[in-house]
Amino acid sequence: ALQSNYKKSEEHMNRGRMTPSTYRGSLFLRFSSRPTTGESLSEVTKTKMQRGYLQVKLYRGIYLAGFEGKEVSVLIQMPGCAIADPRDPSRNNFNLLSFPAKVDSKGTMTFLTEDGSYMPWSRETHGWVQRSTAKERKNLLRIPEAVNATRFYIVKRGDEDKPPEAFGKLLISMDEEREAKWMR
Repeated sequence: ALQSNYKKSEEHMNRGRMTPSTYRGSLFLRFSSRPTTGESLSEVTKTKMQRGYLQVKLYRGIYLAGFEGKEVSVLIQMPGCAIADPRDPSRNNFNLLSFPAKVDSKGTMTFLTEDGSYMPWSRETHGWVQRSTAKERKNLLRIPEAVNATRFYIVKRGDEDKPPEAFGKLLISMDEEREAKWMR
């Protein structure tokens, strides 16, 4: 709870007066055969970071049992990465990308396109939606070198700050796009 986005609640959570809805944090352990103070976390993260942007392509037709008839958001997070919250630049937003979608009565998810309509089911249109973080040099993400996957969280629209009902992992491909694998 240290350095939380809600400064007034920080002390209450630390003293046990207030129960936090979720915990988020990092743990840094360094093992050595010699007694030493070693590197600090800030030294390690400064030297082990790379700058880049995240681009994610999600295909339509994802089957989501339990979300039938609901509007959802697929949120993409990457360990160690955050962007400034557009509503309050002093806060961090860990949701790097958001894919709004609706789930039909059969449980099939359809994404919202950039023009504000839902992706049509036709052979003429491509079957995916792609989004990326900012590509301008000043806005590139600081990505820890050891990160090899992003996390996705599926939540009902409007519940983006609540714990997710469904989640998973997407492997990162640095040089080429991964081929889609389909299953139901």
